[in-house]
Amino acid sequence: MSFTLDICNEQDLRKIIPAYHQRMDRRIQSRLERYCLEYIGHAALVCIAFAHPSLGYYYVALNDKTLLSVTPEALNISVPVKPCQPTFSDGQLIRLLAECNACSLYFFIPGIGHGLRINAFAEQNEQINSDESKHIIKFNVLSAYFQCSRAAVRAGLWETVQIADIQKKSFAATDTVTLTDDAIEMIALAPYLLLLSRNEQQTTELSPRGGQAGFVKVYDNHTLLMPEWPGNKVAISLRNILKQKSVSLSFIIPGCEFTLTVQGEASLTSDSRVLSGMAIKNKAPLLAIAVLIKQVTIQQEASLSSALLWQAANHKDARQLSAFSKVMAEHINGKGLLGKASRPLVDSVIRHDLKNLY
Repeated sequence: MSFTLDICNEQDLRKIIPAYHQRMDRRIQSRLERYCLEYIGHAALVCIAFAHPSLGYYYVALNDKTLLSVTPEALNISVPVKPCQPTFSDGQLIRLLAECNACSLYFFIPGIGHGLRINAFAEQNEQINSDESKHIIKFNVLSAYFQCSRAAVRAGLWETVQIADIQKKSFAATDTVTLTDDAIEMIALAPYLLLLSRNEQQTTELSPRGGQAGFVKVYDNHTLLMPEWPGNKVAISLRNILKQKSVSLSFIIPGCEFTLTVQGEASLTSDSRVLSGMAIKNKAPLLAIAVLIKQVTIQQEASLSSALLWQAANHKDARQLSAFSKVMAEHINGKGLLGKASRPLVDSVIRHDLKNLY
């Protein structure tokens, strides 16, 4: 089977996904305000995705030894050196960040569906670091906003998993240009991933995607197909892909400390021959992302275990945080009367979205 890449510009895209209300742009914060700081204070893990392909993805378990400082304008994080990656000297890291310092961060709180997205530019912290097993990096905030829980709910991200069984899974460290058997198995097991895309200004976005295990389909050893299910219509990742095809995906298997990273070039398709094979409950997605694979990397991320993400006893109660509907209402409509008055409507929209995942 072949398929057509028939969505070539935003006009084509908006024939499928209607334009969003411009008020949604107000949810984007230019600094870390109190709700962002509250979320970071409870977060157990952050995924850091660098635009520079030599740096890629890092997962960091958050504690007082890794999250060194947070201000409304910047975060200082101690990022561990990955065993499978060449060790960068401070000079090499500075050079790589000088070539491309765009990056995005995604924060996780165990048991909480919504996440926090931060777009930033990175620089090596001037603090003296004598430990060669880590880099201290300063992330200067460009924008921050909250991500709804639909991807996590579709994936069943925080549902009970048989950790003992998953932990027995071991995958061979891989760095190749095509899918290996282990990579294909990981894709079949993964219900969740983070998608990194870039806009014309080279600013990055890190967006979650979720579904039943294996929701991303292997078309062949060089091509992946990923369904695009209903979202908030902003479609920022899709709009980025229409301008800059380079993307990377980081696949997560709950309970497993191995991750799969795929770098490639993405395009969009509404070809029914592709979409029909992705249907859930007889409902097919309206479009899909096709990724032409350029690089495949499997690596062990000990932070996924040390963050204790999938231990139910470590899951947070949503009542420990400001309600997502309150945060969104205030970010979109302000702290005044309109923000307070709009919260019931925002809450109703959120409940509707969670009942209509597909």
